[in-house]
Amino acid sequence: KPDSIVLDCFAGGGTTLMAAEILGRKWIGIDKSDAAISAIKSQFIGFECQYLELINGEFAAEVDESSCG
Repeated sequence: KPDSIVLDCFAGGGTTLMAAEILGRKWIGIDKSDAAISAIKSQFIGFECQYLELINGEFAAEVDESSCG
């Protein structure tokens, strides 16, 4: 359903998150790998989005940009 939430606990390259975005779903992606987080951000360049980064248990940044990445 549109506006439902997709949770991907092992987000990896962000393929599931990108599919959720394209299908109009809200999404939450989690991964502990810095390489995975970078790959996910690069997938979303050019998309409007808002996200929080959690680094070492602390919220490091809240980003609301016209392009993510």
